[in-house]
Amino acid sequence: MGAGRKTFSYDCDTRNETNYRFEQQQKNLGNQLGGVIFMCNNSTWHMCMEQQMFGLPQAHWCYVQYVRSGMPLFLYNFQSKQLHGIFKAASDGEWELDPTGWTDGSKRTPYPCQVRIELYLECPPLPLDTFKPLIRENMLGNTEKFQQELTKKQAAELCALFRSRLEGGQRTRPASAALNGGLASSSAQPAARAAAVPPQQQQQPAAAAAPRAAAPAAATAPAAAAAAAVASAAPAATKPALERLGDELVALKGTLRPMIATLAAAKSDAETRVAGTLQGHLHRFDDLFMQAQKERAQAVAQVQKLEALQQENASLRQQLGLGAPAAAAAAAPTLKSDEVYLMGGVEDRGEGGDDNSWLSTVLVYSPRSYSWRQGPDMKVKRGYGSSAVLGHHLYVMGGGNSTEWLGDCMRLDLHTGRWEQAPSMASVRGCAGSATLGGRLYVMGGGTADNQFDTLEIFNPEINAWMPGPKLRNRRFSTAAGVVDGCVYVTGGYDGSYLKSAERLDPREGKWQLIPDMRQARGAHACTAGPNSLLYVVGGYDVNQPDSSFMPTVEAFDPRLNAWVPKASMQQARAYGAAAFAEGALWVIGGMQADGYQYNRSFERYDAATDSWMSVPLPPNLPTSRAFLTASVVQPF
Repeated sequence: MGAGRKTFSYDCDTRNETNYRFEQQQKNLGNQLGGVIFMCNNSTWHMCMEQQMFGLPQAHWCYVQYVRSGMPLFLYNFQSKQLHGIFKAASDGEWELDPTGWTDGSKRTPYPCQVRIELYLECPPLPLDTFKPLIRENMLGNTEKFQQELTKKQAAELCALFRSRLEGGQRTRPASAALNGGLASSSAQPAARAAAVPPQQQQQPAAAAAPRAAAPAAATAPAAAAAAAVASAAPAATKPALERLGDELVALKGTLRPMIATLAAAKSDAETRVAGTLQGHLHRFDDLFMQAQKERAQAVAQVQKLEALQQENASLRQQLGLGAPAAAAAAAPTLKSDEVYLMGGVEDRGEGGDDNSWLSTVLVYSPRSYSWRQGPDMKVKRGYGSSAVLGHHLYVMGGGNSTEWLGDCMRLDLHTGRWEQAPSMASVRGCAGSATLGGRLYVMGGGTADNQFDTLEIFNPEINAWMPGPKLRNRRFSTAAGVVDGCVYVTGGYDGSYLKSAERLDPREGKWQLIPDMRQARGAHACTAGPNSLLYVVGGYDVNQPDSSFMPTVEAFDPRLNAWVPKASMQQARAYGAAAFAEGALWVIGGMQADGYQYNRSFERYDAATDSWMSVPLPPNLPTSRAFLTASVVQPF
């Protein structure tokens, strides 16, 4: 969420499906956010102005956290159906700047996603029908509801629309005059409050007349107005040049507009022409200032990009200088075929093993060339982990080792071959299922030694954050998951007994649905999409099996038939192994095949055409004999 920024972890146990669907339906612009439309009603409008703060409910944190100081903001009154502006953020988006905001002080705020604000430019409010064409892509169906995230283009167009509707007699003032001076005491300064609050939102007509009466008075004393403008601009000498220019432009318009109004009201054609000329100059000033702001933002973005490239270049040079052979060995080549990555686990070193038997090593298998290579080691030894590929990163999450259960998340940049830290999950968990779908990473179920989880966490790389998803219908430790036909499936596992049940999540529905039970209960199995668009479950463990607790059996779920169909059993039983679908075939490796720490040292390939398994030779010089590992397939890029 950005270095040094305050982050927030949702409570998965209280998260509901409505909030999950809300977050899935947002634009998720992340760092590309250009502005936000906050919401209010007639009552909360006044509170927003008095507190100089906007707020939204918890679910909106997915984008409010990306508000940055200086970003344009707008406030929509859904009772009057009017949009107010132009405001700017006086802080970054934060969680609970005021824990009791919009309450009487005794309750927790219902709007924890908060931003400090300033009034940048006071403009007449815009009716919904007027600004709706600019946010057409945000509108939700045929309703009057809309997504509140704005692209940079939308924010700029809204600012331009507000400026274009400024009337000749309408006064504009810097934020310090409108907010700090006018809202400190609503009872002591009704005229100042009325100047800051749009007339359409005021409850007393007499107060609403105050700003309109102020224009003629200002016209009779332009010198005093100019002096006040200069005085208000003086403390801003330390501001950036473009911001000082904006303040000076606001002060200039505050001086000229009353004069223009007086000239326009005169009967002389000459004075009317002068008023028109001055008004035209002000419009051009606005246009030029907006263009300057746009060009400055583009220049800042280019500088930041250049600095990032320079830092990356310096880092690469340092790494090449200090360890060129290691970097060359770890770097991932450009792929021309699928590769299977095997990560972590426990190596076969005899009964019980020791701390050294927990692995951080990565092995990479190329099915097309039947070749193996050593990949870049993980930074932490782990077994019972979960993994998945998302974009050009391979993610490894959770798991455990001889000392602790893990909730961290590491990702391997498949272009550079370097591991980097990603945000940790909200919960430590091992033996969980994982899958990727729609640009999101799903981790579900799992648990720790004494706990089985029914929770789901979803990683969004666009905002670099985990979000809670809808709960599973069962607690599932030692579960496995896969994706088929746009849905996430989670299968089997353990909740005190081994499970036959399986569930499906369609992200469009936002809730888990039970599908028909598997033919056999199993946990510690592997699960993956496989040949013919079926979901395969392979091997596993069930203490209640009549012959052996370790299972060689295989079955596949056909979504078109909504049924499980049996497949040929593997040549050897295995639990806590790994499966992967690569180059059109299903591959399984590792695991344990019997009690007493009997590791499975075989590598098998499934041929869907003949419904049969065949053994694949393993190299003698690589530590392929491992259990409790995780595997993922990296496709060509």
